[in-house]
Amino acid sequence: MNALKYIRDIYCVEAHRGHRIRYGYALKVEGVILGGKNGRLRVRLDGIKRTVLLHPTWQIEYIQNLPKAP
Repeated sequence: MNALKYIRDIYCVEAHRGHRIRYGYALKVEGVILGGKNGRLRVRLDGIKRTVLLHPTWQIEYIQNLPKAP
């Protein structure tokens, strides 16, 4: 089973590759979902070169992606 599909099914979140997220309650940092691993989101946060693993529901806000221009 795909790691992101597993996360979507178990945690009932809209976690898809390429979608933007906002992490943290006090210090809001945005990033892009690159994939999943061991039930965690693999995310590249803006301004940080390395990817980080984040819990899909802890301090995560899923940002609706804007439609691409034609």
